[in-house]
Amino acid sequence: MHIHPDAKNRHKAVAITVESSVTSESDTATTSLGDLTAQAAFELLYNAHINYTGLNISETNASHLAKQIHFDNEDVSDVIAGDDVQTAIIDLADIQSAGIRNSALNLSSNGRVRSGSTTDGFAGSDLGKVLLESSSVTYTQAGGASRTTFSLTSAVEPAETVKEFDVLTLSNSTTEDDNVGYQIA
Repeated sequence: MHIHPDAKNRHKAVAITVESSVTSESDTATTSLGDLTAQAAFELLYNAHINYTGLNISETNASHLAKQIHFDNEDVSDVIAGDDVQTAIIDLADIQSAGIRNSALNLSSNGRVRSGSTTDGFAGSDLGKVLLESSSVTYTQAGGASRTTFSLTSAVEPAETVKEFDVLTLSNSTTEDDNVGYQIA
């Protein structure tokens, strides 16, 4: 035999021929080579590195780490500083987290209150207007506590028309629990 396995570094790589091989996919990645022939090393490189399927990918079963893959951030460098995939993903996650937090703060807070001024949303409306002066009434509850009927003991003219959703406030009842507001239906 012309080349003995112990005669290392006797020939340049250009003098070595690699036989053709049918490549196949592998579910197990390789990131290193052991003691192999050149033929076996090239087959392993293609089958378990280039043709790695990504199945059961993990920290120990991956042909590349995300930090080894270049990310061209030229068009987004003002937002994503990283130039590798791992850093770009972390930059995006940080942006997303800050965006969600800022959105929640803006949706859940009144910007005017945050700047120190307050407004009365009911100013200029008819809310709180007294339509009927204090009067004596009789009342009965029907259908449990869901419906109460009030009757004025004397004729009283309201200042304006009493409408659905107006509130009648009962006070001075001998039954303390009845002294609440009742919605007109």
